[in-house]
Amino acid sequence: MNLNQINNFITEQFSYYEFKEELSRPLLVTTDETYKKNVQNKILYIGQETNGWGSHRMEFDDIEEERNYIERVYYNFLYKKNATGKDFWRFIKNTIEIEETEIKNNVIWSNAFIAGKKDDKGITEYNHEISEISIKYLTFLYEYFEPRATIIVSGPKSPYLENINIFLENIGKKIEKPNIKEPLRYDEDVYWTYHPTFLNKKNMSKEVSEKIKKLIR
Repeated sequence: MNLNQINNFITEQFSYYEFKEELSRPLLVTTDETYKKNVQNKILYIGQETNGWGSHRMEFDDIEEERNYIERVYYNFLYKKNATGKDFWRFIKNTIEIEETEIKNNVIWSNAFIAGKKDDKGITEYNHEISEISIKYLTFLYEYFEPRATIIVSGPKSPYLENINIFLENIGKKIEKPNIKEPLRYDEDVYWTYHPTFLNKKNMSKEVSEKIKKLIR
C-alpha cells in the first residue's frame, strides 16, 4: 500500500462514520511529489489530535476528490503558512534547529488521533471509534517514510497513552511512558515526551529539546 492508497482508504472510512460531522477532517500527509522529495531529515513528529482541521462546507463528487482536498489543507499549512508559532511547532523547530520555512522540508507531521473535534479543542468523544485507524496510519507513516527519528510529544495521559503504546509495539520499540522525573524516554531513534505546552509550564522544554538534539546528532 502506498500513501495515495492509504489516504483514500482513510477518507473512505471517515465517509462511513455517522458522527463524521462532529469531527475535524482526518490529518492526511500530502502526496505532493515536491513534499515527498524534500523531506530531507525525515523527522516523524507526533502530537495529540488536530482540532478544526479542514472545512465541512465542501462537497465532493467522489472519495479521491475529497482526499485531494484534505491533502491540500496539509500542504498549504506547511508550505504557505509555515505551520504556526504555537508551542508545538516552536518545540520541533528548536529541537532540530530549523527556520519556520524549513518545516516542510524536515517534518512529517501526524497525531496520536487522526482527527479531533470540529469546532473545539481536546479529545473527541469518539476517540475509541477512531483509535484503530489512527494507529494504523501512524504505523504506516513510520514504515513508509523510514524517518531517521520519531519524536512523540503526546504525554502519558489516556487515551493518547493507549494509542502510543500500541504504535510503539507495532514498530518494535519498548519505551516506558515519560514522567516528571524522566520527562524524556527513548529507544534508539524514537523519543517520547510530554506535549510542549506542558513542558513549558514545567520549565522543562529547553532541557528536553536539548537532550533530543544531542541524541539525534
